[in-house]
Amino acid sequence: MTDFEDIKHYSFLASYLVNNDKSGLSEKELRTADRFVEDIKELYGESASIVSADDDHEFASPEWGGLKGDVITYQVQYNTNELPGEHWVLDKDRPELTQSYRW
Repeated sequence: MTDFEDIKHYSFLASYLVNNDKSGLSEKELRTADRFVEDIKELYGESASIVSADDDHEFASPEWGGLKGDVITYQVQYNTNELPGEHWVLDKDRPELTQSYRW
């Protein structure tokens, strides 16, 4: 089953994260974006991908950590059947465990 998660991160990474367009990004910014993608795949499985970014900008800290800046919401698509082990509910009496993990 496919599901989606909204995550806030820096807006200047949008063209690279959504369209794989790295023009205009420095090597440091590319490393930041690549690390974010690696973290997404580690958390949501190898098939997870960032499928969209909204246009609502706000001055805040990204959910992935970092200094305050211009952030937007990215939508991550993932397959719930491929979630790593820490996502599986082992205790049915604790419904809070069914919520996806957020930083």
